[in-house]
Amino acid sequence: MNPVIEMVTFKLVNGSSDAQFLDANQHLNDWVKRQPGFRNRTLVKQENGVWMDMVQWDALTDAKVAAEQFMRDMSQSECMALIDPDTVVMAHHPIHMTL
Repeated sequence: MNPVIEMVTFKLVNGSSDAQFLDANQHLNDWVKRQPGFRNRTLVKQENGVWMDMVQWDALTDAKVAAEQFMRDMSQSECMALIDPDTVVMAHHPIHMTL
């Protein structure tokens, strides 16, 4: 099995702050660290205001199972309430090299 990177891009809802969003991510971080196949997570804000959430998984199956579980466990979380759902784009890409 090849590791994959899950890349999710999105914008925050109008009126929310970066600090509020980052604080709300603590609960999400605790959740994701417990998921099978989780390797690491990086959260980046681009200059254009778009956030990029990159999660590395052991395999695509781990990523897909976690995504389904996420919708059951975290879809009503404070973190998700701060994300504009109309801006969310999610993709999985195989990792070919990591240093």
